Amino acid sequence: MVQMVTWIGTLLFLAFVVALLFAAGWLCRCAIARTPVRAPLAFAAATIAGYAGLIFAGSAASRDRRVALGTPLCFDDWCTTVTAVRERRSEQTRSVVVEMRIASVAQRVMQRASNPQVYVIDDRGAWHLAQLLPDARDLRSPLAPGESFVTSVAANVPAQAGIAAVRVWEGAWVDAIVPFDEQSPFHGKTFYSV
Repeated sequence: MVQMVTWIGTLLFLAFVVALLFAAGWLCRCAIARTPVRAPLAFAAATIAGYAGLIFAGSAASRDRRVALGTPLCFDDWCTTVTAVRERRSEQTRSVVVEMRIASVAQRVMQRASNPQVYVIDDRGAWHLAQLLPDARDLRSPLAPGESFVTSVAANVPAQAGIAAVRVWEGAWVDAIVPFDEQSPFHGKTFYSV
């Protein structure tokens, strides 16, 4: 099992939010008291610059990672496993079907994915967003503790392109500003090798 959410990144994000709230409060206090606001503005600027530095340092130090089919990727207590990748052709299209197992490793609470996305990456480096198959269970379906289900998604790809990898991600927009998170700018990604 590969844990995709780093506790250190989450703690740094929370510390950043607390520091900005502190700076905002300090700035309001200075404005109300009609005292110079240079110090709280400098503190806020230093906080933002330091935090941006952490995001970029974490991204620069990261590398892409390949995992084998069947390896569970967990986003806290919501886990997904790509179990198979197969091709499906018709006269007009070629699609790649990704079979997945979604599971909850939570002990007490229901789990639901925030914004799950599955991409099929071809041998030219193009990313193709996969869509849920009509008869498949939604990736965002709620899961009781210990529950799991199997579902499938498919992506249309060019007929001449080979399939190189599958990328699965779950999370919200805020992940892009969490240090050491795969969604932060320029950070290495985790892919299933195909």
